[in-house]
Amino acid sequence: MKRFKIRNPYATVAAFLGDPAHHYKTNLHTHSTVSDGTADYADMIKGHYYEGFDILAMTDHGIIGRPWNQKPAELPLYYFQYLVGNKKTPLTDEEFAAITDGTYPAPEGARTPGRGMHCLCPAIERNMVTWTKSHVNGFFVTRGEGDWGKENGFLYAVKDIADEGGVSFINHPGDWLESTHHPENATKPENVRFFGDIFVNYPSCVGTEIFNYNGHDTKNDRLLWDALLRYVIPHGRSVWGFANSDAHKLNQIDTSFMDFILPQDYSDAVMRTAMESGTFFAQSRYAVNELGEGFHAEGPLPRVTALTADEDAQTVSVTAENASKIQWIADGKVLAEASAEGGTVASTFSLTDHADNISCYVRFQVLGKGGITASQAITLDDGALESLIIKDPRSVVQKVTDEREFARKSTRLYILRQETARSRARKKARKAAGK
Repeated sequence: MKRFKIRNPYATVAAFLGDPAHHYKTNLHTHSTVSDGTADYADMIKGHYYEGFDILAMTDHGIIGRPWNQKPAELPLYYFQYLVGNKKTPLTDEEFAAITDGTYPAPEGARTPGRGMHCLCPAIERNMVTWTKSHVNGFFVTRGEGDWGKENGFLYAVKDIADEGGVSFINHPGDWLESTHHPENATKPENVRFFGDIFVNYPSCVGTEIFNYNGHDTKNDRLLWDALLRYVIPHGRSVWGFANSDAHKLNQIDTSFMDFILPQDYSDAVMRTAMESGTFFAQSRYAVNELGEGFHAEGPLPRVTALTADEDAQTVSVTAENASKIQWIADGKVLAEASAEGGTVASTFSLTDHADNISCYVRFQVLGKGGITASQAITLDDGALESLIIKDPRSVVQKVTDEREFARKSTRLYILRQETARSRARKKARKAAGK
Protein backbone atom coordinates (compact mmCIF):
# COMPACT_ATOMS: atom_id res chain seq x y z
CA MET A 1 0.00 0.00 0.00
CA LYS A 2 1.30 3.45 -0.90
CA ARG A 3 2.43 5.73 1.88
CA PHE A 4 3.40 9.30 1.12
CA LYS A 5 5.89 11.71 2.56
CA ILE A 6 4.00 15.00 2.74
CA ARG A 7 5.43 18.43 1.95
CA ASN A 8 2.94 21.03 3.10
CA PRO A 9 3.98 24.51 1.87
CA TYR A 10 1.87 26.07 4.65
CA ALA A 11 3.59 24.22 7.50
CA THR A 12 5.62 27.28 8.54
CA VAL A 13 2.55 29.55 8.69
CA ALA A 14 -0.14 27.11 9.85
CA ALA A 15 -0.22 28.73 13.30
CA PHE A 16 -1.21 32.06 11.68
CA LEU A 17 -4.18 30.84 9.64
CA GLY A 18 -6.77 31.35 12.37
CA ASP A 19 -5.79 34.99 12.95
CA PRO A 20 -7.15 37.49 10.37
CA ALA A 21 -4.27 39.84 11.22
CA HIS A 22 -1.89 37.47 9.40
CA HIS A 23 -3.89 37.36 6.16
CA TYR A 24 -2.67 39.99 3.65
CA LYS A 25 -4.74 40.91 0.60
CA THR A 26 -2.19 41.21 -2.22
CA ASN A 27 -2.00 42.14 -5.90
CA LEU A 28 1.29 41.76 -7.78
CA HIS A 29 0.22 42.58 -11.34
CA THR A 30 -1.09 46.11 -11.83
CA HIS A 31 -1.11 48.78 -14.56
CA SER A 32 -1.80 52.49 -14.88
CA THR A 33 -1.41 55.41 -17.25
CA VAL A 34 2.34 54.95 -16.85
CA SER A 35 1.96 52.29 -19.57
CA ASP A 36 -1.33 51.17 -21.16
CA GLY A 37 -3.80 51.57 -18.28
CA THR A 38 -6.59 54.16 -18.22
CA ALA A 39 -6.41 54.96 -14.49
CA ASP A 40 -3.97 57.58 -13.26
CA TYR A 41 -0.99 56.09 -11.42
CA ALA A 42 -1.94 57.73 -8.09
CA ASP A 43 -5.61 56.80 -8.50
CA MET A 44 -4.75 53.14 -9.12
CA ILE A 45 -2.70 53.01 -5.92
CA LYS A 46 -5.40 54.75 -3.89
CA GLY A 47 -8.04 52.49 -5.42
CA HIS A 48 -6.27 49.41 -4.06
CA TYR A 49 -5.95 51.06 -0.65
CA TYR A 50 -9.70 51.79 -0.61
CA GLU A 51 -10.42 48.14 -1.47
CA GLY A 52 -8.47 46.94 1.54
CA PHE A 53 -5.29 45.72 -0.11
CA ASP A 54 -2.29 45.27 2.16
CA ILE A 55 0.42 44.71 -0.47
CA LEU A 56 0.63 46.10 -4.00
CA ALA A 57 3.17 45.95 -6.82
CA MET A 58 2.86 48.35 -9.74
CA THR A 59 4.07 46.42 -12.79
CA ASP A 60 3.57 48.62 -15.80
CA HIS A 61 4.79 47.24 -19.13
CA GLY A 62 8.51 47.78 -19.57
CA ILE A 63 8.77 50.22 -16.65
CA ILE A 64 10.35 49.47 -13.28
CA GLY A 65 7.96 50.07 -10.40
CA ARG A 66 9.47 52.50 -7.91
CA PRO A 67 8.32 53.87 -4.53
CA TRP A 68 4.95 55.47 -5.24
CA ASN A 69 6.07 59.02 -4.37
CA GLN A 70 8.73 58.90 -7.09
CA LYS A 71 7.86 59.77 -10.67
CA PRO A 72 7.95 56.63 -12.83
CA ALA A 73 10.04 56.56 -15.98
CA GLU A 74 8.44 57.99 -19.10
CA LEU A 75 8.90 56.14 -22.37
CA PRO A 76 8.06 57.69 -25.75
CA LEU A 77 5.90 54.67 -26.54
CA TYR A 78 3.40 55.78 -23.91
CA TYR A 79 3.24 59.48 -24.75
CA PHE A 80 -0.20 58.78 -26.22
CA GLN A 81 -1.46 58.91 -22.63
CA TYR A 82 -0.81 62.66 -22.65
CA LEU A 83 -2.45 63.03 -26.05
CA VAL A 84 -5.73 61.62 -24.72
CA GLY A 85 -5.55 63.70 -21.56
CA ASN A 86 -4.44 61.02 -19.09
CA LYS A 87 -2.29 62.01 -16.13
CA LYS A 88 0.67 60.10 -14.68
CA THR A 89 0.67 61.44 -11.16
CA PRO A 90 2.87 60.00 -8.39
CA LEU A 91 1.72 60.21 -4.79
CA THR A 92 2.85 63.18 -2.76
CA ASP A 93 5.31 62.44 0.03
CA GLU A 94 2.48 62.95 2.52
CA GLU A 95 0.11 60.60 0.67
CA PHE A 96 2.81 57.94 0.36
CA ALA A 97 3.58 58.09 4.09
CA ALA A 98 -0.11 57.93 5.06
CA ILE A 99 -0.95 55.06 2.69
CA THR A 100 2.03 52.97 3.77
CA ASP A 101 1.43 53.54 7.50
CA GLY A 102 -2.36 53.13 7.30
CA THR A 103 -3.41 56.65 8.33
CA TYR A 104 -4.74 57.67 4.91
CA PRO A 105 -8.57 57.87 5.00
CA ALA A 106 -10.43 54.81 3.67
CA PRO A 107 -14.06 53.60 3.73
CA GLU A 108 -15.07 52.30 7.14
CA GLY A 109 -14.33 48.59 7.49
CA ALA A 110 -12.17 48.48 4.36
CA ARG A 111 -8.86 48.06 6.12
CA THR A 112 -7.29 46.22 9.02
CA PRO A 113 -6.96 48.95 11.68
CA GLY A 114 -3.49 50.42 11.86
CA ARG A 115 -2.12 48.58 8.86
CA GLY A 116 -0.80 50.36 5.81
CA MET A 117 -0.41 49.15 2.23
CA HIS A 118 3.08 47.92 1.45
CA CYS A 119 4.81 49.13 -1.73
CA LEU A 120 6.50 46.06 -3.20
CA CYS A 121 9.20 47.24 -5.58
CA PRO A 122 11.09 47.13 -7.82
CA ALA A 123 8.76 45.17 -10.11
CA ILE A 124 8.05 45.07 -13.85
CA GLU A 125 6.05 43.26 -16.53
CA ARG A 126 8.51 42.20 -19.23
CA ASN A 127 7.93 41.95 -22.99
CA MET A 128 6.68 45.48 -23.45
CA VAL A 129 5.58 45.51 -27.11
CA THR A 130 4.67 42.10 -28.49
CA TRP A 131 1.68 40.71 -30.32
CA THR A 132 2.12 37.40 -28.53
CA LYS A 133 1.23 37.86 -24.88
CA SER A 134 4.31 36.09 -23.58
CA HIS A 135 4.46 38.26 -20.48
CA VAL A 136 6.53 37.61 -17.37
CA ASN A 137 6.47 39.57 -14.12
CA GLY A 138 9.82 40.22 -12.49
CA PHE A 139 10.53 41.37 -8.94
CA PHE A 140 13.60 42.70 -7.10
CA VAL A 141 15.25 43.61 -10.42
CA THR A 142 16.47 46.80 -12.07
CA ARG A 143 16.83 45.62 -15.68
CA GLY A 144 14.26 45.49 -18.43
CA GLU A 145 13.06 49.08 -18.51
CA GLY A 146 12.39 50.15 -22.10
CA ASP A 147 12.99 46.63 -23.42
CA TRP A 148 10.58 46.16 -26.33
CA GLY A 149 10.55 42.43 -25.74
CA LYS A 150 10.65 39.37 -27.95
CA GLU A 151 7.76 37.51 -29.51
CA ASN A 152 7.04 34.26 -27.64
CA GLY A 153 9.76 35.45 -25.29
CA PHE A 154 8.98 33.77 -21.99
CA LEU A 155 12.38 32.12 -21.72
CA TYR A 156 14.54 35.16 -22.43
CA ALA A 157 12.63 37.22 -19.83
CA VAL A 158 12.80 34.50 -17.16
CA LYS A 159 16.51 33.99 -17.82
CA ASP A 160 17.32 37.71 -17.61
CA ILE A 161 15.43 38.04 -14.31
CA ALA A 162 17.22 34.95 -12.97
CA ASP A 163 20.62 36.30 -14.03
CA GLU A 164 19.95 39.45 -12.03
CA GLY A 165 18.95 37.47 -8.95
CA GLY A 166 15.25 38.30 -9.13
CA VAL A 167 12.01 36.36 -8.82
CA SER A 168 9.51 35.86 -11.65
CA PHE A 169 6.20 34.26 -12.53
CA ILE A 170 4.39 33.61 -15.81
CA ASN A 171 1.46 35.91 -16.58
CA HIS A 172 -1.91 34.76 -18.02
CA PRO A 173 -0.58 31.78 -20.03
CA GLY A 174 -4.04 31.15 -21.48
CA ASP A 175 -3.74 34.37 -23.48
CA TRP A 176 -0.68 32.98 -25.20
CA LEU A 177 -2.06 29.46 -25.59
CA GLU A 178 -5.47 30.74 -26.77
CA SER A 179 -6.90 28.02 -24.54
CA THR A 180 -10.16 29.85 -23.85
CA HIS A 181 -11.49 28.79 -27.24
CA HIS A 182 -9.16 25.79 -27.55
CA PRO A 183 -9.06 24.17 -24.09
CA GLU A 184 -7.06 21.26 -25.46
CA ASN A 185 -4.10 23.64 -25.83
CA ALA A 186 -3.80 23.83 -22.03
CA THR A 187 -2.87 20.16 -21.72
CA LYS A 188 -1.10 19.39 -24.99
CA PRO A 189 2.17 17.61 -24.07
CA GLU A 190 4.28 20.02 -26.11
CA ASN A 191 2.78 23.05 -24.35
CA VAL A 192 3.14 21.50 -20.90
CA ARG A 193 6.74 20.60 -21.73
CA PHE A 194 7.42 24.16 -22.99
CA PHE A 195 6.43 25.77 -19.69
CA GLY A 196 7.47 22.82 -17.52
CA ASP A 197 11.07 22.97 -18.73
CA ILE A 198 11.22 26.68 -17.86
CA PHE A 199 10.24 25.86 -14.27
CA VAL A 200 12.58 22.88 -14.05
CA ASN A 201 15.56 24.87 -15.32
CA TYR A 202 14.87 28.19 -13.58
CA PRO A 203 13.91 27.88 -9.89
CA SER A 204 13.67 31.68 -9.69
CA CYS A 205 10.52 31.41 -11.84
CA VAL A 206 8.32 30.42 -8.95
CA GLY A 207 4.91 29.98 -10.55
CA THR A 208 2.20 30.94 -12.99
CA GLU A 209 -1.01 32.91 -12.82
CA ILE A 210 -4.03 30.65 -12.45
CA PHE A 211 -6.53 33.51 -12.08
CA ASN A 212 -6.33 36.83 -13.95
CA TYR A 213 -8.93 39.63 -13.85
CA ASN A 214 -12.36 38.10 -14.64
CA GLY A 215 -10.95 34.91 -16.10
CA HIS A 216 -12.45 35.31 -19.58
CA ASP A 217 -9.22 34.63 -21.46
CA THR A 218 -7.67 32.47 -18.74
CA LYS A 219 -10.51 30.21 -17.59
CA ASN A 220 -8.53 27.07 -18.48
CA ASP A 221 -5.28 28.09 -16.81
CA ARG A 222 -6.03 25.74 -13.91
CA LEU A 223 -5.96 22.88 -16.43
CA LEU A 224 -2.46 23.93 -17.44
CA TRP A 225 -1.44 24.34 -13.80
CA ASP A 226 -2.48 20.80 -12.89
CA ALA A 227 -0.56 19.45 -15.89
CA LEU A 228 2.49 21.50 -14.90
CA LEU A 229 2.37 20.22 -11.32
CA ARG A 230 2.37 16.65 -12.61
CA TYR A 231 5.31 17.49 -14.92
CA VAL A 232 7.47 19.55 -12.54
CA ILE A 233 7.06 18.01 -9.05
CA PRO A 234 8.95 14.80 -9.90
CA HIS A 235 11.95 17.04 -10.61
CA GLY A 236 12.00 18.13 -6.97
CA ARG A 237 10.13 21.44 -6.96
CA SER A 238 6.61 22.82 -7.32
CA VAL A 239 4.80 25.51 -9.33
CA TRP A 240 2.93 28.09 -7.25
CA GLY A 241 -0.43 29.34 -8.47
CA PHE A 242 -0.76 33.16 -8.49
CA ALA A 243 -3.90 35.29 -8.82
CA ASN A 244 -3.86 38.93 -9.89
CA SER A 245 -6.30 41.48 -11.24
CA ASP A 246 -3.93 42.69 -13.99
CA ALA A 247 -5.97 45.87 -13.47
CA HIS A 248 -5.86 48.55 -16.16
CA LYS A 249 -9.03 50.28 -14.91
CA LEU A 250 -10.27 51.08 -11.41
CA ASN A 251 -13.29 48.79 -11.73
CA GLN A 252 -10.98 45.82 -12.31
CA ILE A 253 -9.20 46.09 -8.97
CA ASP A 254 -11.23 43.77 -6.73
CA THR A 255 -11.44 40.78 -9.08
CA SER A 256 -8.53 38.35 -8.60
CA PHE A 257 -5.80 38.60 -5.96
CA MET A 258 -3.95 36.65 -3.28
CA ASP A 259 -4.20 35.96 0.42
CA PHE A 260 -0.60 35.92 1.70
CA ILE A 261 -0.09 34.37 5.13
CA LEU A 262 2.69 36.34 6.80
CA PRO A 263 4.13 37.30 10.14
CA GLN A 264 3.23 40.88 11.00
CA ASP A 265 6.48 42.12 9.49
CA TYR A 266 5.66 42.26 5.77
CA SER A 267 8.86 43.71 4.37
CA ASP A 268 10.23 43.00 0.88
CA ALA A 269 12.42 40.25 2.33
CA VAL A 270 9.47 38.55 4.01
CA MET A 271 7.41 38.85 0.82
CA ARG A 272 10.19 37.36 -1.27
CA THR A 273 10.40 34.37 1.04
CA ALA A 274 6.62 33.91 0.86
CA MET A 275 6.62 34.12 -2.95
CA GLU A 276 9.40 31.54 -3.14
CA SER A 277 7.88 29.16 -0.57
CA GLY A 278 4.22 29.39 -1.64
CA THR A 279 2.67 30.55 1.63
CA PHE A 280 -0.33 32.17 -0.02
CA PHE A 281 -3.72 31.29 -1.51
CA ALA A 282 -4.99 32.32 -4.96
CA GLN A 283 -8.42 33.96 -4.92
CA SER A 284 -10.91 35.13 -7.52
CA ARG A 285 -14.48 36.34 -7.76
CA TYR A 286 -14.61 34.84 -11.27
CA ALA A 287 -14.06 31.19 -12.21
CA VAL A 288 -16.47 29.97 -14.86
CA ASN A 289 -15.34 26.33 -14.82
CA GLU A 290 -15.59 26.00 -11.03
CA LEU A 291 -18.32 28.49 -10.05
CA GLY A 292 -20.56 28.37 -13.10
CA GLU A 293 -21.33 30.67 -16.01
CA GLY A 294 -23.95 32.79 -14.22
CA PHE A 295 -22.15 33.09 -10.86
CA HIS A 296 -22.18 36.54 -9.25
CA ALA A 297 -19.88 37.01 -6.26
CA GLU A 298 -21.34 38.45 -3.08
CA GLY A 299 -19.53 39.14 0.17
CA PRO A 300 -16.12 38.00 1.40
CA LEU A 301 -14.09 35.30 -0.29
CA PRO A 302 -13.53 31.94 1.40
CA ARG A 303 -10.71 32.06 3.95
CA VAL A 304 -8.69 29.06 5.14
CA THR A 305 -8.50 29.14 8.95
CA ALA A 306 -6.83 25.79 9.69
CA LEU A 307 -4.69 23.34 7.73
CA THR A 308 -2.85 20.29 9.01
CA ALA A 309 -1.05 17.44 7.29
CA ASP A 310 -0.65 14.25 9.34
CA GLU A 311 1.92 11.93 7.79
CA ASP A 312 1.27 9.14 10.29
CA ALA A 313 -2.46 9.14 9.61
CA GLN A 314 -1.93 9.95 5.91
CA THR A 315 -4.50 12.75 6.02
CA VAL A 316 -4.77 16.44 5.20
CA SER A 317 -7.40 18.44 7.06
CA VAL A 318 -8.77 21.88 6.22
CA THR A 319 -11.26 24.31 7.76
CA ALA A 320 -12.51 27.37 5.91
CA GLU A 321 -14.95 30.19 6.62
CA ASN A 322 -17.18 32.11 4.17
CA ALA A 323 -17.41 28.74 2.42
CA SER A 324 -19.96 26.30 1.08
CA LYS A 325 -17.74 23.57 -0.37
CA ILE A 326 -14.20 22.19 -0.26
CA GLN A 327 -12.94 20.15 -3.22
CA TRP A 328 -9.82 17.98 -3.28
CA ILE A 329 -7.98 17.75 -6.61
CA ALA A 330 -5.15 15.57 -7.91
CA ASP A 331 -3.94 15.38 -11.49
CA GLY A 332 -6.73 17.72 -12.53
CA LYS A 333 -9.57 15.59 -11.18
CA VAL A 334 -11.85 16.26 -8.20
CA LEU A 335 -11.40 13.20 -5.98
CA ALA A 336 -13.54 14.24 -2.99
CA GLU A 337 -15.57 17.13 -1.68
CA ALA A 338 -17.32 18.28 1.47
CA SER A 339 -20.19 20.76 1.85
CA ALA A 340 -21.86 22.48 4.79
CA GLU A 341 -24.38 25.19 5.52
CA GLY A 342 -23.62 28.20 7.68
CA GLY A 343 -20.41 29.40 6.06
CA THR A 344 -17.84 27.12 7.77
CA VAL A 345 -16.69 23.90 6.10
CA ALA A 346 -14.25 21.34 7.52
CA SER A 347 -12.87 18.43 5.52
CA THR A 348 -10.31 15.67 6.02
CA PHE A 349 -8.84 14.03 2.93
CA SER A 350 -7.50 10.48 3.23
CA LEU A 351 -4.45 9.86 1.08
CA THR A 352 -4.82 6.14 1.67
CA ASP A 353 -8.36 6.05 0.31
CA HIS A 354 -7.34 7.83 -2.88
CA ALA A 355 -3.76 6.59 -3.30
CA ASP A 356 -4.43 4.94 -6.65
CA ASN A 357 -5.58 8.25 -8.14
CA ILE A 358 -2.68 10.36 -6.82
CA SER A 359 0.61 10.80 -8.64
CA CYS A 360 2.62 13.37 -6.69
CA TYR A 361 0.32 16.05 -5.24
CA VAL A 362 -3.07 17.02 -3.96
CA ARG A 363 -4.52 20.51 -3.75
CA PHE A 364 -7.83 21.89 -2.59
CA GLN A 365 -10.14 24.72 -3.54
CA VAL A 366 -12.81 26.36 -1.43
CA LEU A 367 -16.00 27.69 -3.01
CA GLY A 368 -18.33 30.23 -1.45
CA LYS A 369 -20.70 33.08 -2.21
CA GLY A 370 -17.74 35.45 -2.52
CA GLY A 371 -15.82 33.34 -5.05
CA ILE A 372 -13.04 30.76 -4.98
CA THR A 373 -9.87 30.26 -2.95
CA ALA A 374 -7.27 27.80 -4.26
CA SER A 375 -4.45 26.29 -2.24
CA GLN A 376 -0.96 25.55 -3.42
CA ALA A 377 -0.12 21.94 -4.17
CA ILE A 378 0.72 19.69 -1.24
CA THR A 379 3.55 17.53 -2.58
CA LEU A 380 3.32 13.77 -2.03
CA ASP A 381 6.25 11.38 -2.42
CA ASP A 382 5.67 7.62 -2.25
CA GLY A 383 9.39 6.93 -2.72
CA ALA A 384 9.15 6.57 -6.48
CA LEU A 385 8.91 10.23 -7.44
CA GLU A 386 11.71 10.11 -10.00
CA SER A 387 9.91 7.35 -11.90
CA LEU A 388 7.17 9.89 -12.68
CA ILE A 389 9.50 12.15 -14.66
CA ILE A 390 8.03 12.59 -18.13
CA LYS A 391 10.73 11.97 -20.71
CA ASP A 392 10.97 14.11 -23.81
CA PRO A 393 10.14 11.68 -26.66
CA ARG A 394 11.92 13.76 -29.29
CA SER A 395 15.26 12.86 -30.80
CA VAL A 396 18.17 15.30 -30.69
CA VAL A 397 17.59 16.11 -34.34
CA GLN A 398 13.88 16.73 -33.73
CA LYS A 399 14.67 19.01 -30.78
CA VAL A 400 17.01 21.13 -32.89
CA THR A 401 14.47 21.23 -35.70
CA ASP A 402 11.70 22.30 -33.30
CA GLU A 403 13.89 25.00 -31.76
CA ARG A 404 14.69 26.45 -35.17
CA GLU A 405 11.02 26.35 -36.16
CA PHE A 406 10.03 28.07 -32.91
CA ALA A 407 12.66 30.77 -33.54
CA ARG A 408 11.32 31.29 -37.07
CA LYS A 409 7.77 31.58 -35.81
CA SER A 410 8.90 34.09 -33.18
CA THR A 411 10.19 36.68 -35.65
CA ARG A 412 8.24 39.93 -35.87
CA LEU A 413 7.64 39.44 -39.60
CA TYR A 414 6.11 36.00 -39.09
CA ILE A 415 3.93 37.21 -36.21
CA LEU A 416 2.77 40.23 -38.23
CA ARG A 417 1.67 37.96 -41.06
CA GLN A 418 0.03 35.57 -38.61
CA GLU A 419 -1.93 38.32 -36.85
CA THR A 420 -3.00 39.85 -40.18
CA ALA A 421 -4.33 36.48 -41.33
CA ARG A 422 -6.16 35.97 -38.04
CA SER A 423 -7.73 39.40 -38.23
CA ARG A 424 -9.00 38.70 -41.73
CA ALA A 425 -10.38 35.32 -40.63
CA ARG A 426 -12.22 36.94 -37.71
CA LYS A 427 -13.74 39.58 -39.97
CA LYS A 428 -14.81 36.91 -42.43
CA ALA A 429 -16.41 34.86 -39.66
CA ARG A 430 -18.30 37.90 -38.31
CA LYS A 431 -19.53 38.74 -41.79
CA ALA A 432 -20.70 35.18 -42.33
CA ALA A 433 -22.54 35.32 -39.03
CA GLY A 434 -24.22 38.58 -40.01
CA LYS A 435 -22.56 40.61 -37.26
